[in-house]
Amino acid sequence: MRNRSKRKQAAIVTSLLGLAGLVGAISCSRSVNTDPASPSPSPSPSVSPNPVPVVSAAAIFNDGFDESPDWQSAESFSPAKNAIWPNTWKDLAGGPSEPPPQKWTSYRAATPKRDGHAKTFVLSSEGARGTAGKGITYNIESINYGTWVGGGLDVYLGNEGHKELYVRFYLKYDPDTFHWGTVVPNFAMQKLIRISRLDVPLTASVSAQKWGSQAEGGHQMPVFFPDVVNNPHYNTAPKYGLHFNYSHRYAPIYLPTDGTSGVDVWSIPLGGVTERTYVLDGKWHSYEFRVLMNGAPDAPNGEWEFWVDGGGDPSRHVKKDGIPWVQDGASVSPGWNWLTVLDNSTIQPDPEHANSVMKLFMDDFVASNHYSGPPPAPISVNAQSTKAGAAQLDWTAGENGAQYLLSGYRIYYGTAADALNQSVTLGTELNHEITGLTSGRLYYFEVTAVNQSTYDLNENESLRSVAASVVVD
Repeated sequence: MRNRSKRKQAAIVTSLLGLAGLVGAISCSRSVNTDPASPSPSPSPSVSPNPVPVVSAAAIFNDGFDESPDWQSAESFSPAKNAIWPNTWKDLAGGPSEPPPQKWTSYRAATPKRDGHAKTFVLSSEGARGTAGKGITYNIESINYGTWVGGGLDVYLGNEGHKELYVRFYLKYDPDTFHWGTVVPNFAMQKLIRISRLDVPLTASVSAQKWGSQAEGGHQMPVFFPDVVNNPHYNTAPKYGLHFNYSHRYAPIYLPTDGTSGVDVWSIPLGGVTERTYVLDGKWHSYEFRVLMNGAPDAPNGEWEFWVDGGGDPSRHVKKDGIPWVQDGASVSPGWNWLTVLDNSTIQPDPEHANSVMKLFMDDFVASNHYSGPPPAPISVNAQSTKAGAAQLDWTAGENGAQYLLSGYRIYYGTAADALNQSVTLGTELNHEITGLTSGRLYYFEVTAVNQSTYDLNENESLRSVAASVVVD
């Protein structure tokens, strides 16, 4: 929700991958902790998860879009015209003929396949994550697989770049218009973002939007670009469904022939044919990516990392290391300095949804030198009744492999397990007594963690914990 009041002092929680899952059955007893034990997939060093008060870290770039004027991309069907570099570059001498959104460096939008469709990118209130404000609507044409549509919004982070970079944004796939195909065979790909290194200064004559080897005129390498992929042939569960997928390109050879730069599919089931999760449920979800440049050319110590909704268990957090982003013959400087979000797409829906426009919304974009998204959900929630009309709760801070900012916790409670419509917001303490309850009634409690940094207009709230319950004295 929107909250423009003074932010609470942030705190960092040191956190590691691989603790208990956050899904489990609710059980009822006099005093109960219903969080199931789930072993870590790999050993983790022992680090205290206790909050340590700090000043909120600053963002390298952020845009909640609320302060920007309404805007739309400038491509057209008739006459057929792309919106591309350098016409969309904000610093073009004399000014761009097709300026990007306020705060952004440039954009590209492909010529529409049909007349009368909405512009590829629209900045307006339609794309807002909160109850007010603005966001981006990405209008994707439904087509046959192999024909790419869309484009991308670009941010340049400067000549020096960053050895390590975190990028976070929220997405919502519109359930009324966005239709992933369900008929086999089917294939679809929607590129979420490209995080890359532009290795030359920006000029009008050197296109920052050219992807390929230097021989092909490209200067964007290395590149990390994660996708959402719909493919019935992957052998990870669910066999037919939507998966997180990534591709990468190295420097100085954009696409090596040694097999080290291929495509990997990771078993983060973003949704299946019969499921409505992440990219199918019509809700906002946080996606955060981290990239680390390798320390020297050909050194296999580069990394990437990915969190969905704050991570907290292996189904929402993946990390890969040992990546030689920069190989012999290239330099590890500059660092990561270019972002292209809402990249192009190729999606073939079922026949009844052919020739339509599918809407994807984006808001609250942040590039930073630290993890900035929602915290992981609290774990080990325990509820006890120690006096008449009251319940005492305590819990443990969740862990997600990052140092995360924490503003406080929120307790949801009620007498119906599926309708916890009362809440109380707290500071960073790990326990709280709730009073004014009805004696003899069974109450359920769930806890979330909240982060709202100085650059956030919306809260970043974790998923809810596994419920605890207690009969109140």
